Amino acid sequence: MSDCVRAGAPARLGAVVLALLAVTACASRRPPRNDLGIPACAPGAGAQLLEPPALECWFTARHGRWRLMTQASHLEALVVDVAADDLRDTPEIARRFVTGERGRYSEIIVYAHREPVTAGSPVRRVRWTAAAGYDSLDFNQALLSP
Repeated sequence: MSDCVRAGAPARLGAVVLALLAVTACASRRPPRNDLGIPACAPGAGAQLLEPPALECWFTARHGRWRLMTQASHLEALVVDVAADDLRDTPEIARRFVTGERGRYSEIIVYAHREPVTAGSPVRRVRWTAAAGYDSLDFNQALLSP
């Protein structure tokens, strides 16, 4: 009887492995839970960060995804608000805006936060000016609340 148990063990193990592979394959096709129904950006979308399609997709960065929330400009300044999976990506995100828009603006400020924003949420600001280059400041969302 012990020979039968041993003979059936590889078959059972194989069935378990196949079941785990099937479950893993299905899980890997699911979109991330926090995608909010927003798709990944199409190739080339990063070349036009201030155009309306950039508001409708997730961009990728070294540590995670990010998306454009709002933008505003006045004279030679551009201010951008982004939601990012990881605030360490804020300098990279700012460089993307500067690369595309430095000819139009002498100052570009990117504010990044995680979603959802709550009181006390960290915010990272990266500012670029034509005269001084880049600087960064971290602060708390509670400082912005009335």
